[in-house]
This record gives sequence, structure tokens and C-alpha cells, in this order.
Amino acid sequence: MTAVDNGSSTAIPGAVDRYLFEGKVRLIGFGKFYPNPKGVLEKQDWSLRPFNNQEEAAQQTGHSITRYLPKIARDFGLGKMLYAPSPRLFNAQVCSESDTMKKRIMVTSPDYHNTEWLLRGADADGMLLSRGHTYMVSPAGCPVLIVWDEATSTLGVAHAGMRSLINEDALKGNPEARRSESVVYNLLDAMGCTTKRQCRALRAAIVFPIDPALLTYSWDHPDYGPLNKKRSVYVAGYYGELCAPGFNDPVQCTLGRINVEMIIRLQLYARGVHPRGVLTIPSPPSAVWRSTRDPGEDPNARNGVWVQHL
Repeated sequence: MTAVDNGSSTAIPGAVDRYLFEGKVRLIGFGKFYPNPKGVLEKQDWSLRPFNNQEEAAQQTGHSITRYLPKIARDFGLGKMLYAPSPRLFNAQVCSESDTMKKRIMVTSPDYHNTEWLLRGADADGMLLSRGHTYMVSPAGCPVLIVWDEATSTLGVAHAGMRSLINEDALKGNPEARRSESVVYNLLDAMGCTTKRQCRALRAAIVFPIDPALLTYSWDHPDYGPLNKKRSVYVAGYYGELCAPGFNDPVQCTLGRINVEMIIRLQLYARGVHPRGVLTIPSPPSAVWRSTRDPGEDPNARNGVWVQHL
């Protein structure tokens, strides 16, 4: 994932534009910078939080997503409707466009005077995406999983962070914990791939917005230390110590390193997806991409990832 020329005379730092699966899927993303109307590069926040609650939030014209979303949709040919499930509950659920996307928000850019429609509001980590439509997420450090079924032309996309991959409510002893372990399994089920034979020919891409080495869950965290230790113990015991690097070292283990990529891969493999069909797309350089875990970065700022079914 590198800076690319999107049709303008100069490459935009922080921009990603990549075609996957023989051109059937397009991956687009923005990190720290985007040119303002005067052509000056400025730091951006691609968080979708302004659209979490009410339609009038779209009037927050100073927010990056409001200013630039219509321009990005136009310049990159994303169509007139973008879908943005909300992964804030980490519930591993998968939605479709028709049955759960209830909020239809008109986003008008104050700088470019373009308008774009955003469907927002489903509390889900993933969704199935129709041809010609675009999935949108501001994942911070969490991976984005893209699964393609060539046989049926079905595309599934998911926000695949730690809390969506393992059932943390069960670790906490919550009697009302969700039934599913992972959004990975729910996504494959929603795609109609419920047997190993059906999953064998699937292809997948694991996209990392930030360096996965930054995904640590410290045991001495003042608020989450006990839960982080449970995470490490569970991951090492259930998925193997390759998924919890340093777990057997009395000092290293307290860092709470979790190999999220390996957990996703093992879950895909367990359902029958062939290892050769799984691609990992590494993060861009931190100099041009926003990492909420880098010192000095705004922990509330987000990058933006778009996945288009062509």
C-alpha cells in the first residue's frame, strides 16, 4: 500500500488505490494528508463518529469526512451511495444493505459543493456488498477483512479488530455473551459458505491500516490490565503461542502482544479457506498514514478505508 496518483498531476501522500481479485474489488484509503481546496496538504481525521447519532451531525462542515467525502466519491468513481456500518459494539454481526442500513444521510461538502449519500447506523462489524456499491470504515488500528467468492460473485467485508475476533464477553463471564466467536465465521456464513468445500476456493485479503506490531494489550494497563491478561492466556491456549508472541517469557508476556493476522488466518483456515488464497496487505509508512498508537498522534483520530465491489 503506497501513495498513488489518483488521476491528478501529483501523488497524494497517504492515499491507497489498489485492485484485488483480478480487478473485481477496489481498495481505497486515506491516512494523514489530503489536499485542501488551495492544494495544500493538511492532516485529516477520517472518523465516521459525526454520523453515529443524528442526521444533523452532517452539518459539522469542518470535519474531514464532511469536507472531502463527496470529492473522494466523485474522483474515485465510488457511485452515489456509500455504506458504513458502525462497529462500535464489536458484536461480530454481519448486515446486508437492505435489512439493516436505516439512516440515509446527505453529505454536502462546503468546499467542493458536491453531495454524497451515506447509509449509516447498523451496529455490525461486517456486511455483504452489492456490485457497484462501496463499504466505508474508519478502523483506527484494526484490520479490515475482505473475502471474495468468485463462484457467486459475493463480496464480504468486515472490521476485524481483536474484540470482533474473540468473544471477550465470555472471558468476562458475561452470561449474555454473544454466541459467535468471531466476525470471520459470521461473515463466511452470511456469504453462504458454511462447508469446507464451499470455502476452499474463497480468496481473502487482510488489510492493516497501521503496523500490526503496535497491537499490544499491556497486562499493567490501569483500566484493562486484567482483561488483557485474560486475552493473552486465551489466545495462547486456544490459537497457539504463535498468536501471542513472547507468552512464555516472564517479562515479554506482560506486553500482551497479540498476532491478530494469525488469528484471522487460523479462523479462515479452520473453515476451509486455502492458505494460498489469503493475502496480507501491510500498512503504509507511518509518515503518511495515521496510527492512533504512535506517540504524539491524536488517539481519537482515524484513517479511512473504502472497499468497492466493481
